[in-house]
Amino acid sequence: MIRKKKEIPVFFASDKNYVPYLTVAIKSLVQHTTDRYMYRVFILTNDLKDEDIPEIKQCEKSNVKIDIVDVNEKIESIKDRVALRDYYSVSIYFRLFIPSMFPQYNKAIYLDSDIVINDDI
Repeated sequence: MIRKKKEIPVFFASDKNYVPYLTVAIKSLVQHTTDRYMYRVFILTNDLKDEDIPEIKQCEKSNVKIDIVDVNEKIESIKDRVALRDYYSVSIYFRLFIPSMFPQYNKAIYLDSDIVINDDI
């Protein structure tokens, strides 16, 4: 009997300005994964460019799947109710969409895009 690996959902929020940092975070996550689990990485974004995606997707491996998730529609639905300042962008709100966009998960891990992961999450 083949046993399905437990899936670990991991979420990042990023805009085009954070792609270099996001890539480092993902590479460090992948470096410390274990084969016992399947890691499902979701990148919530509203403005990644097509040329940014291959660099991110190259981090995938057999137990790490990366999905780019466009949240523009969700942002549009709340933009008149959120406060923005010059020192942060709309991307800080992306994490709030996780429960409604991914109801299949009872638990998830959210990580900031500008971190380095030193061990298996």
